[in-house]
Amino acid sequence: FILSGQPEPPYYFARMKKENKEGPSVLKSQSAPKNISFEEIENLTRTKNTVVLDGRNWQDFRTGHLRGTLFAPLDRYFILVTGSYIESGTEIALIADEDNLNQLAAALARIGHDNVTAYITPEQFSKFASNRKQLETIEEITVTELKEKMSDLKGQILDVRNSSELMETGQIEGAQNIAFTRLLIQNSEIPKNGIVYVYCRSGNRSEYACSFLKNAGFRVSHVAEGITAWMGAGYKLVPMMQTQIEK
Repeated sequence: FILSGQPEPPYYFARMKKENKEGPSVLKSQSAPKNISFEEIENLTRTKNTVVLDGRNWQDFRTGHLRGTLFAPLDRYFILVTGSYIESGTEIALIADEDNLNQLAAALARIGHDNVTAYITPEQFSKFASNRKQLETIEEITVTELKEKMSDLKGQILDVRNSSELMETGQIEGAQNIAFTRLLIQNSEIPKNGIVYVYCRSGNRSEYACSFLKNAGFRVSHVAEGITAWMGAGYKLVPMMQTQIEK
């Protein structure tokens, strides 16, 4: 009873467990992230062991972002996203408002990501964004468009909700389930021979999942408003059995 309804543990929980047991490294004095040029942060996206977090809103990110950046605005999912998608010891750069830099750096440090070195502002990004050819995009479709594709689907539908949610509501027929916090260690289970259509309950978690999967080499399409829109359109869900989840 106590464990029922608990979400899948995010990837970084294992690291927290180890550090709480053995003791974390002493946090060194941190200098403020350095403001750099757009060209410099673009180069960082190609650097091994460096991640650029894009804190702009979803529509701005979806319609034009740098290859290799992760969608990570400062919201209630920020810790889950950065803890689940970034390996320990990774250098981090930000696309964020200067007013949020200290808060972002402090939040990252609390889960072991204490190497935030550089940033640019959204305004700096916008000055470059007019050259759309150098930016990546993520397709977004409605549930109606997804429903129409399902008769001859060339790809995989991916449900990134927690398994407990599937038990409560069911899922879209043919969907594969991997919680969005587990994609770093389970994305190899997703077929790469087509587009991955990603949805969650209302569209928030699937945005982060799309960002991560695109960086991992998948072709992705975001299903806007997820299960909420699916049910609102009157489409049916398939019941999910406990045996299927355990498998």
